[in-house]
Amino acid sequence: MGWACIINGLYSIFYYGRCRGFIFWQLTPAERDVAMLLVKDLNFGGIARARNAKEGTVKAQANAIYRKANVSSRHELVALFLDELLQVSQDNFLISLK
Repeated sequence: MGWACIINGLYSIFYYGRCRGFIFWQLTPAERDVAMLLVKDLNFGGIARARNAKEGTVKAQANAIYRKANVSSRHELVALFLDELLQVSQDNFLISLK
């Protein structure tokens, strides 16, 4: 799989919110923002500052995301995003072969 496909996949997921999980998990817009920042490895304090929110609110949103995604940690959430990235990259690669 080429780097261009991987970059296109990242772009699709992070900038267009094309993660299928967001739709399937029925995340709120705030939860989508928090999920993206969790995947980018910001800590709860950093996410709270970035979103002008309380750290407790961010923790509650993270727990809601984990529950909706059926995972128990940030690491498992990141694994789901990586799976999505690989699928989008593979789809882009197959399309480029046509």
